[in-house]
Amino acid sequence: LRRSGATSLLTVPSILEELYLLSDNKGVELMKLLKFIAVGGAPMKLSVAEPLAAAGVPVLNHWGVTEIGAIAPIMVPTEDYDWHYLRVRDDIHLRFEPLEESEGHYRLTGRPPLIDDDFVVQDLLTCNPLNPTNEFRIAGRADDLVVLATGEKVRPSLLEQAVSENPLVRGALAFGDGKFQLGLIIEAAPHVELDLDRPEEVAQYVDKVWPSVIVGNEGTDHHGRVTREMIIVTHANVKPLTRTPKGSIPRGPNVAMFQAQVDELYARADTVDADPLPLDDPEEMKNAVRQAVHSAYTIRRSISDTDD
Repeated sequence: LRRSGATSLLTVPSILEELYLLSDNKGVELMKLLKFIAVGGAPMKLSVAEPLAAAGVPVLNHWGVTEIGAIAPIMVPTEDYDWHYLRVRDDIHLRFEPLEESEGHYRLTGRPPLIDDDFVVQDLLTCNPLNPTNEFRIAGRADDLVVLATGEKVRPSLLEQAVSENPLVRGALAFGDGKFQLGLIIEAAPHVELDLDRPEEVAQYVDKVWPSVIVGNEGTDHHGRVTREMIIVTHANVKPLTRTPKGSIPRGPNVAMFQAQVDELYARADTVDADPLPLDDPEEMKNAVRQAVHSAYTIRRSISDTDD
């Protein structure tokens, strides 16, 4: 930027974060001089974008689709612009249709230039309540699901995003296809001092990021929540998660890379000791089932034995 004398920048979230983390705040000061910084390819970390925007850096939320082109215009942000959302173009044929099967989410359909057929984009979006017709945010891929052994489907993007927002975390990725519960790989940020071969240090690190996991769990269905025992910790300087050129974290290649640890985790979970139900005593069995239901039920009211 200094050598070229550039007045604007188009980049991906990982480079935006690197600029933000440069020593002596020099990256922030340099970015403040630009007319705009258009960021696309993957979601921006709120923990990076919010302080940049507060410091006066003109962050522009940008997005393009290979088959259609740029969805959001390149522009100098105005005072009424909310960088949390994409301000979509109105000069091409775009339709945002609400999904019946996923309340609050929209699917984008567009028509590529010189093509007669519509193209359905495989990203789910949510709208800005203050501007619901032309400001949207990407909520994750429509096909980005983890299907558990129970057949229940989990969309873990909110969980992954909440954990990734923690300053001690560089990235997070959920796994669990074909298993009975969800697991999570957490990649420690480069500046974190952590010896992966020392279990006590890993446990202390999990303690520090656990509040972010709780936040992510609250936005996830009960059957998709992660427990402390189902977390794998890696380090950006030792064994980083694989990323695409855009900076996103693909699920398949990373789960394959950590397959041995994933298998070990589930094997350990399957051997956890648990008290069997007292099948020989009907009344004791009722009490045991009753306690299990009450411990899993989050709504604060009493439950009778006849409740559905």
